[in-house]
Amino acid sequence: QPKILLADEPTGNLDRDAGLDIIQILRDLNRSEGTSILMVTHNLDIVSETDRVVRMTAGKIDAPSEPTEPTLKLHPTPNLVANW
Repeated sequence: QPKILLADEPTGNLDRDAGLDIIQILRDLNRSEGTSILMVTHNLDIVSETDRVVRMTAGKIDAPSEPTEPTLKLHPTPNLVANW
């Protein structure tokens, strides 16, 4: 299993429900396998589901935000990651 997974706009061309499914899979992978997910996104709806946000403005890194409580209320999907 990889220690880090790079995800460049993983929900970019998806509808909301499919995008939430992808975020759930990434969250489950993070929690069950300990894989770190480095995700780039413009989708502010999914940012609240992350443990840490580092924002860039004009090519420079802003101060990282503090972790927040998730707002989308994703539900664990046991065995989903194992079926990959």
